[in-house]
Amino acid sequence: MLKRFIAVLLLLCAVLCFCGCDKVVDTDMGAVSEPTVSSTPEPENPYALNTLTGVFNLDKDKANLRPVAVMIDNDSLAQRNSQFSVSKADIVYETEIEAGITRLMAVFSDISKIGQIGDIRSARYVYVDLAMGHNAIYVHSGKDPTYCKPHLADLDNFEITYGYYGKRIHYGNVMSWQELFTSGETLTKAFSDKKWKTTDDNKKTWQNFAKPEEKVTLSGAANKATVGFNNVYISYFNYNADTGLYTKTSKFTENYDRQDNSPYTVKNVFVLKTDMSMYPDNYRRKIDLVGGSGYYIVNGTYEEIKWKKGASTDSFVFTKADGTPLTVNAGNSWVCIIKQSGKVSFE
Repeated sequence: MLKRFIAVLLLLCAVLCFCGCDKVVDTDMGAVSEPTVSSTPEPENPYALNTLTGVFNLDKDKANLRPVAVMIDNDSLAQRNSQFSVSKADIVYETEIEAGITRLMAVFSDISKIGQIGDIRSARYVYVDLAMGHNAIYVHSGKDPTYCKPHLADLDNFEITYGYYGKRIHYGNVMSWQELFTSGETLTKAFSDKKWKTTDDNKKTWQNFAKPEEKVTLSGAANKATVGFNNVYISYFNYNADTGLYTKTSKFTENYDRQDNSPYTVKNVFVLKTDMSMYPDNYRRKIDLVGGSGYYIVNGTYEEIKWKKGASTDSFVFTKADGTPLTVNAGNSWVCIIKQSGKVSFE
């Protein structure tokens, strides 16, 4: 009995030693192999990449949507009373039109999720070029009949009016031409009604974006940036270190989205200097989009850059001042296009 008990005990010890061993012995070959380790796969990202921002925030069935570019009023009355959904745009372009007034073009990756938009204003040649650089559907009300009108034939442009996918609403102390609004739902229906192609299978990211978790910092300090289009239209970008975003204001007022009273906040600010002149009518503004110098502002810092666009269908290419590629922080952008004499300062 004692011998049998000892034999059982030895066998039990052998089994325990075998189970606790880190290595597995191949009894046929005498080789030692690593144990098989089961790995948990990375969870699949539920969202698709937004090519205008470098952020994964689009529904996957919306990944290939063409952007929609909408003309927005920006005079002092509109800023105080009737700007809706500007803060929801992925990119906002701002530059001068006639009389030194600036106008905005808000670009959206997925227009269907945007609420009321407006107030909607007329097209200008330079904004058609900017929309074409994104292969965007261009939304406006009216146009410059001399220089812009022929250019509108070069892209899918959708002109809304009161009653034709547009709604008249009066806000505060505005003029009659500042009462036209639409919505993302309305525009989505309009594009379907017109049977336009709303997808782009060859979409590319707008810029060389850093990974969303990466923070881009530059050489100069820019906790506040002041951008002067002229002596009247001046934009201010104030950095909030807690949010990592710039709050956009103007000489006229604090800029708030009247949809939900949210301030205009933006991750990336671009200031592009270029040549501006007058068309032969001595009224409309002609803006050169071939290329030039400027500034990139992000995360409380800034750096001088070079830029080029070229053809109408080309998008912007930004580089550092020495010509090497520029890495852009993931996030939304505000692009200011100003004359060579426009004043830019940093604090």
